[in-house]
Amino acid sequence: LALAMSQEGFDVIGVDFAESAVACATRRAESEDQGSRLGSCTFLVQDIRCLDFPDGHFNVVLDKGCFDALRPRDSTQALIEASRVLRV
Repeated sequence: LALAMSQEGFDVIGVDFAESAVACATRRAESEDQGSRLGSCTFLVQDIRCLDFPDGHFNVVLDKGCFDALRPRDSTQALIEASRVLRV
């Protein structure tokens, strides 16, 4: 999803708790034709429950496979963080 969105002109930042997932996504992004990309695509190791971005940093926050992997007690904090970094 991140790569497809960047090809459509969006500047995308993908985060994952697992370093191996970020490394894999970064390799894939680097191996694809970056010349056809209208936007940027960056992947970072971060914890969705405590994001390292300022308040209101993003226009859009999307979840692709995160909330189904969280323990129920962590879901509330993840939603609080997503709301915090979302520009209103």
